[in-house]
Amino acid sequence: LVQSACTTAVLSLCHRCCDMGLPDSDKPTPIYNDNNGVVDWSKTTSTKGMKHFDLRDSQIRESIHQYQEIDVRHIPGKTNVADLFTKEIRDTRHYCACHDRIS
Repeated sequence: LVQSACTTAVLSLCHRCCDMGLPDSDKPTPIYNDNNGVVDWSKTTSTKGMKHFDLRDSQIRESIHQYQEIDVRHIPGKTNVADLFTKEIRDTRHYCACHDRIS
C-alpha cells in the first residue's frame, strides 16, 4: 500500500524535526490521496471484510486514531498534482492544469 510508505516517510521526517528541536505542530500532518477507498479505509478501525491485513498498514490507522499524527484527506484526481510525477499524462489539459498549480 503506497499510503503506508508515505505515512512512514512523513512520520520519519516529523520525528527528525522533533529530535532537532524544531517546533512541532499540534495538528496532524495532512496526506492527500485520490483514492476514496483508501481514505475511507484509513478512517475506520475495523478490519471486517478484509481478506488480509498487513501490519505495515496498521501504522496508518495508529497514526490517525491513536497518536493523531496523520490526517488522510481525499483530493480529486483532476487536481492531484502528484500525477505529474507518478503517471503518464496523455491529456494536455490535465497536464497544464497540474503544472499551473505548482508553478
